[in-house]
Amino acid sequence: MTDILLASAFLAACCLLLLLKKFLRPITLSDIRGPPSPSFVLGHEYEFRNQDEAGDFNLKFLEEYGTVWKMKTCFDIDNLMVADPLALQHILHTSGYSYPKRVDVNHSAKLVVGDGIVVAIGDAHSRQRKAMNPAFSASQLRTMLPVFQRSVDHLCRKLKVEAEKVKGESHINLSSLLARTTLDVIGRAALDYEFNALDEADGPFVKAFKNLLYPYFPQRLLNLVQYMPTREYTRFRHFVELAKNTAREHIKEKADVILMEDEKENKDVLSLLVRANKDEEAKHKMNDDEILCQMSTIILAGHDTTANTMAWTLYELSKHQDVQTALRDEIMDARKEHGIADDDPLSTQMLDALPLLNAVIKETSRMHPIVPNLAREAGKDDVIPLSYPVQTRSGEWVNSVTVKKGQAIGISICAYNRIRAVWGDDANEWNPDRWMKDGVRHDTVNLGVHANLLTFSAGLRACIGLIELQVLMFQLISRFEFAPPPEKYDVMRAAAGLMVPIIRGKMEMGVNMPLSVTPINGDIVGVI
Repeated sequence: MTDILLASAFLAACCLLLLLKKFLRPITLSDIRGPPSPSFVLGHEYEFRNQDEAGDFNLKFLEEYGTVWKMKTCFDIDNLMVADPLALQHILHTSGYSYPKRVDVNHSAKLVVGDGIVVAIGDAHSRQRKAMNPAFSASQLRTMLPVFQRSVDHLCRKLKVEAEKVKGESHINLSSLLARTTLDVIGRAALDYEFNALDEADGPFVKAFKNLLYPYFPQRLLNLVQYMPTREYTRFRHFVELAKNTAREHIKEKADVILMEDEKENKDVLSLLVRANKDEEAKHKMNDDEILCQMSTIILAGHDTTANTMAWTLYELSKHQDVQTALRDEIMDARKEHGIADDDPLSTQMLDALPLLNAVIKETSRMHPIVPNLAREAGKDDVIPLSYPVQTRSGEWVNSVTVKKGQAIGISICAYNRIRAVWGDDANEWNPDRWMKDGVRHDTVNLGVHANLLTFSAGLRACIGLIELQVLMFQLISRFEFAPPPEKYDVMRAAAGLMVPIIRGKMEMGVNMPLSVTPINGDIVGVI
């Protein structure tokens, strides 16, 4: 009883502080349009967290208000929602560190990944990024290609066995197999460590990742109870400690080898980080905990996002059989031209030269951004420029928005990826052909690091994830045919922290991409 009373008093005090913050903050954004708030306490948070499909909430207001609008967070606090290209360029690039991650959201991310680069800000972020850059250079990434291919070959063997078991009479959950494959990939590439996730479905990391993200309550309310022994936050802490302990054991076991051997050897990310950190000046070094926390960041960012993007890619190809057939023809032609058998090594040059393969990846990333939203706040008073004028409540059309220091800002990746003025009148349709037209440029603002897509805004996603997707596509499409499942499931884009596939009405099945899989004739040869 005493614990309940203390918890209640703690919650009441936090609510009072939030209310005082609301009334003491200068009123801003008063002329920016947006939907009326349904609740003083929750604002639009409940609707946002419980939208039918991820992205629907923002896409509705993009159509109604344009590329900038206003919504409410808890306790009636204004949140400026931004999808405008020039505004996003200003916030994410031009302004440097003037728009840091929102404190409450960043703190929540810390619970999931620890003190890694995702939550670092200002000088700490710059220092960590400098130390990590060598591990993600173009030359370094090319050395990882055999690691990707080895894991994908293993997946193909597993998938062929599963397909022969069901013989097209039932679906296969591609989400599970893909997630375990990408976990094996990131284990080998980042840690030189064997998770064996494809072979051991009940392994510690596989268990730790199941439904790790907890999406269904407003983030500000979750923050109030983060130090209470709830199941969700216990799982977050367990994952971070598991990743750190695994990295710590790896460093201890291979310490002498990591620091003494030639740089051409031992190319896993953790070894490179330890070696690079050894040579840094004291003021630029990462401390031991920061190095260990990079592992939870890399494991999460490099495994779940890639697996879900690939699941959505196969989903779209199953619905567009003509594109799947054309893609298979492109891959088979490349195999013949370069003399590539199933177990022969691939090259990034060859993969980059396949126009339809890369167009399919880009288009799926545009339609299904795995991280649909980002959260920032203004670090200073500022004026944000706009590519497309928006109409204010007074009827005036404006080309910029004035913000005060501390202003909460939501970046809608899913809305930016659907702007008709950028992507065309068919922006709400999956159409890889938009990337195949000569001379076509999607907007004049340089924004995303890959194809102007914010989906690839994070360096890790842009590098490891992109190459891994190319390898997955090349090997899977040349060996299997994918079609909608015989059960006629309705797959929805669930807002579960990430944009994940879930079968409508069957939430108990968890993350699930049910597809019918048919092996193409011939045995699969590969290295396990």
